[in-house]
Amino acid sequence: MITCTFEHGSVAALRHVVVHAIVERDGSLLLVKRAEHLPEGGKWGLPGGFLDRDETLVEGVLRELREETGDFPAPYQLASGPPS
Repeated sequence: MITCTFEHGSVAALRHVVVHAIVERDGSLLLVKRAEHLPEGGKWGLPGGFLDRDETLVEGVLRELREETGDFPAPYQLASGPPS
């Protein structure tokens, strides 16, 4: 969380980094259904969420996968760009 002061003087604590995982296996894409009580509830999307303080991008992506799928088995391959 970071504390931001806006032009009109109001202050808010904001999270500023979001991670999402694109998981493909055998031509299928992993999607998760958002809980009904959340914004955009009931819709399908990529697993992801806010990066925690002092967490690397890899740690954040893997944590979100575990949280949103219940478990995420290793091994995994990380890609940093489009396939060549």
